[in-house]
Amino acid sequence: MLLICAINPISSQTDTTALWQMVEEGAEAKDTLSQARAYYKLGIYFDKHDDQTRSNDYLKRAVELANALEDKRPAAIITNYLAGNYSEQGRHAEVIDLYKQAYSILVSSGDSVLAADVLMNLGGSHADLGQFDEA
Repeated sequence: MLLICAINPISSQTDTTALWQMVEEGAEAKDTLSQARAYYKLGIYFDKHDDQTRSNDYLKRAVELANALEDKRPAAIITNYLAGNYSEQGRHAEVIDLYKQAYSILVSSGDSVLAADVLMNLGGSHADLGQFDEA
């Protein structure tokens, strides 16, 4: 069961402490999904608190961990979020590549609902670049 999408808002330092504990416990138990989930939540936390550098760093770490999983959908979900961060920062060339990666993973896993979401994001990014034929 894929639960990486179900994220409660993180609003305090105590919550980040709990996430760091989750990272450590996941490492001790060799639970890559738990670690990826914790880094993903840390990335979201710092995104919501306008610290894009830390957010991107944690999201990239989450993607690395998620890529090691048999089910690649968590990697696609996190990559999609990271691409959104990059888009907000004007890093459009990188955004296109990230959305394409996420889309490819989701299509190959048969997840058409999430693939459609990523495809809409990809089209929007092409439109932002004035590439309307690609959008």
